[in-house]
Amino acid sequence: MRERSKLVVSFGDCAVTGNVPTLRNTLGVEDLLTAVYHEGPGQFPRGDEPIGVMPELLPKVLPLHQVIAVDAFLPGCPPSADRIWTAVSSLLAGEQVVLKPEMRRFG
Repeated sequence: MRERSKLVVSFGDCAVTGNVPTLRNTLGVEDLLTAVYHEGPGQFPRGDEPIGVMPELLPKVLPLHQVIAVDAFLPGCPPSADRIWTAVSSLLAGEQVVLKPEMRRFG
């Protein structure tokens, strides 16, 4: 993703901090897949499907910036319209995204 993008924005609390998805870090990848797909209501994947059906999971959930370089962060669940507008306006103007202090808080 990073190699093909001029700009990467970490959009929302889950991308910025890991937030709720990090709760799965208490399970290993295999335990998670078994609990969700083999023992849960889903039927797939079971291990014999074509490559690419489901992306490979990292051993643990990480915030996006710990996996690839990120150019801008938009906290919020979801980010507020004001945050999104500020970011998009800045990016279209070729400027760095700078959120007001009150926009930097999560939530």
